[in-house]
Amino acid sequence: LATSLTTSSLYANPRRILDANDAVEKLKSVLPNLDEKLTRSRLASGRSFVWIYRRLTPRQKYAVNRLGVPGLYFQHEESRVYPHGNLAAHALGFSSIDHHGLAGIERSMNDELRESSEPLKLTLDIRVQSILHEELSRAQEEYHAIGGGGLVVDVHNGEVLALVSLPDFDPNHPGDIDDGASFNRATQGVYEMGSTFKIFTTAMA
Repeated sequence: LATSLTTSSLYANPRRILDANDAVEKLKSVLPNLDEKLTRSRLASGRSFVWIYRRLTPRQKYAVNRLGVPGLYFQHEESRVYPHGNLAAHALGFSSIDHHGLAGIERSMNDELRESSEPLKLTLDIRVQSILHEELSRAQEEYHAIGGGGLVVDVHNGEVLALVSLPDFDPNHPGDIDDGASFNRATQGVYEMGSTFKIFTTAMA
């Protein structure tokens, strides 16, 4: 459900940059999403260390390396990856670029995940999760609902087999998550009991 991959991030020593404007132009040619204004100010800061671009792909790293700009360096880091994308987003949550859990399991089990080399095992069944996500998405579209939430629990032991809240988000891109998508309707929402309370009446009868 989640793993960490080794990636490279680009940083610079502005004191060794010969021409900040030229360096920015060259970097922009291989990193189209680079913030030119911010990068230019960082390279002209006179500091000895500034981040330029985090989590480069191998192709991007190769392209930057070929530029041959003095004062640019690479640092190996770990990048958090969620292979199933938004499928279990609200259950898993997401972490910051520096691996601090900010939501979901990533946040509640942050210390364990950072200190242990052993994988954390969850009760989620990705097959059940996929079915629940598909059915909720279909119902949301059919009834033009603003959102939806669902749980599948093993009644014998209380294990959560699936947890879905819609709308959801892709935890691989935490910077693109808006407030509406980040709200977990399954765990944070407050609802009137309504017809669900009838089961207690039936049980008493």
